[in-house]
Amino acid sequence: MIRIGDKALTFRFPAVVDGEVFYVDTEKLLGQWVVLSFVPVLGESERAIWNRQGKQLIALGAALLVVPSEARAVHQARFLRAGQMYFTMVGDPLERLQRLYGDRTAQSMGRGRTFLIDPEGFVRFHLLHTVSERGMTLLIELLQAHQASETQYRSASAGRLRQAQACGPRPSTTSGKIRAMRRDVSVS
Repeated sequence: MIRIGDKALTFRFPAVVDGEVFYVDTEKLLGQWVVLSFVPVLGESERAIWNRQGKQLIALGAALLVVPSEARAVHQARFLRAGQMYFTMVGDPLERLQRLYGDRTAQSMGRGRTFLIDPEGFVRFHLLHTVSERGMTLLIELLQAHQASETQYRSASAGRLRQAQACGPRPSTTSGKIRAMRRDVSVS
């Protein structure tokens, strides 16, 4: 089972994008935030909620992948002619992703299991939530918080690197002590 800190984007899957079914390789998703959500069913009302969520996530530079537990969802005509969708519906007919990302029994009607995956492809957060406007708003807030902390971390790391480069190499006290000990040993 995938856990926080594990490499997440290591699979290829059938998906529906803009009414067409094709295979997506997750390596193409590296470099952007990914929200991977498992849902028990994907009806018209859920599709509308995920579509609004997907539009907001795109604005934040993230991709939304929705995995319904019903295997036939990818081939249902209503999704093939649904028009503009702001999320990718992922097919999992053999339930490999379901097993890889946890137990299906955690899902119940109206609830989703969502994983937040960073641009390097590692799981950063896992959430069990309601598939409602309120539950979905929490996902946006979590993504924004992770993006902000990532930005702060990178700018702080870059600042430390610039400072270290400006000061030049720091003498290592440990290696200096070892050299001194070697001199003492060779003199005796």
